[in-house]
Amino acid sequence: MLNLADLEARVARLESRNYVSMRYGRVTGTKDGEAQIQLNGADEHNTNSYQMLQRRVLRDQRIKLPDIGDTALVLESGQGEEQGAYLGAPYSQAVPGPGQEQQVAYSKYGDGTELWYDRKAHKLTAKVKGDVSIEAKGTVSVTSETGIKLRAPFIGLAVL
Repeated sequence: MLNLADLEARVARLESRNYVSMRYGRVTGTKDGEAQIQLNGADEHNTNSYQMLQRRVLRDQRIKLPDIGDTALVLESGQGEEQGAYLGAPYSQAVPGPGQEQQVAYSKYGDGTELWYDRKAHKLTAKVKGDVSIEAKGTVSVTSETGIKLRAPFIGLAVL
């Protein structure tokens, strides 16, 4: 049933948005390259879908979907609530940034696994909370100018 008051309120919101704006909300889901976002102040059943920005999508892909419940920052185009893009999840007091130096790339996963690459020191560090598997269709080569250290309760080598 058409509620005239709701319709008038929606038209007023749309008319007042004849400009670009940034808004905050929470991620409620993802589907087909879009993030469903419940904007702050919106009814819990009212979500909008926004295109998710990725660094690359054509040949090389590095896709990181947001977690359900992540804080969301969206850019709306001023053409209605349905037009815009999900920019990402900003750090906050509740979820502070990792505090790494500018030359360090950092990734942390939900299980506690952490990866760092310090391009100034030329050092890759991985703290993995599980198994590590490397598969290659070609040759795997490990070269070091200073040495290779293996430390484990058991080291097995097999020649096929």
